[in-house]
Amino acid sequence: MPDRKPIVGGNWKMNTNLASAVALAGDVAAGCRPYLERCDVVVFPQSDYSLLNATLGYTRDSWTATLFVDNLTDELAEIFISNEDDIIKTTPNRPRTIGVRFSYRSDAL
Repeated sequence: MPDRKPIVGGNWKMNTNLASAVALAGDVAAGCRPYLERCDVVVFPQSDYSLLNATLGYTRDSWTATLFVDNLTDELAEIFISNEDDIIKTTPNRPRTIGVRFSYRSDAL
């Protein structure tokens, strides 16, 4: 039977500064030490980012056509960071997306 080691995992988002996040990580690690031989807590600070989306629509009778652009400035941001299996993985936001939507509203409902 292979050796198994207990792990403590968590994911949280916080509106704080780096110093407070490091202090919290230290408190979590200290709380784990009585139960685990070794407890590592890792903090991955993420940069602020802003996304700009735009839509322009036209409606006539029951039909609507909408042109949309999501992430207009093509901002690249990390929206999630993970250290699963000691491999740092990041999830980026979606790139600029341009499209058209068509819809039809039925008054029968």
